[in-house]
Amino acid sequence: MISSDGGPATRFCRASRKTLEDIYARKKLVLFVLISFFALGVLWHALPAVFPLMMKVTPFVLLVFGLFILTSALLEGGARLLLWACLTYLLTFAAEAAGVVTGRIFGVYSYGEVLGAKVLGVPLLIGFNWTIVVLGFVSLFMKFIKNRFFVIVLAALGGVLFDWVMEPVAMALGYWGWQNAAIPLRNYLTWFAIGFAAAAGYILSHINIETIYPAVYVLVQLLFFAALHFIVI
Repeated sequence: MISSDGGPATRFCRASRKTLEDIYARKKLVLFVLISFFALGVLWHALPAVFPLMMKVTPFVLLVFGLFILTSALLEGGARLLLWACLTYLLTFAAEAAGVVTGRIFGVYSYGEVLGAKVLGVPLLIGFNWTIVVLGFVSLFMKFIKNRFFVIVLAALGGVLFDWVMEPVAMALGYWGWQNAAIPLRNYLTWFAIGFAAAAGYILSHINIETIYPAVYVLVQLLFFAALHFIVI
């Protein structure tokens, strides 16, 4: 006789989901940890004794927090959100890879070693973090704006703002570097186009999540890089 609870794998998945939902339900604690960690990160970047460690752990921090945030959204968005995230990642990675090789999409630039493992000269983490950034801005604006076209435009502009704030800090920290240390306008135009396409794909996929974590996370990252302007530049 087959148990109505399913096999061990099914029970494990249900238990795991329940555990994650319980964790995400503790919003005050989760937000406190998230905000406190990045606030301390700003301080740690200012301490010469700790700064080298910050450079080493950067990719792991972005990966772990990114997965935590994405999982909170996947619990609500399911397969549609997962498909969107994968396609957004592939779009971003393809644009970055072509950009690094040709120098014609964003401008002439190259990545350093800080952001971890690279393929075709592009850190694997870049497309992942950009996916989280777009998800954060789309989910943020969807909470306040009903016109979906405006949501798409604002999410794309949010991505451009994020990149604009991050660029000088990223260069100072060795994430990447531009030819002649000059950030070309087409870099921002291209990111707007990619953000617009990704946000449009999200809206057209009829994804709607209630969790606040992606929106909070992108704002925390934005403030994190803004604060680092006063430390590393």
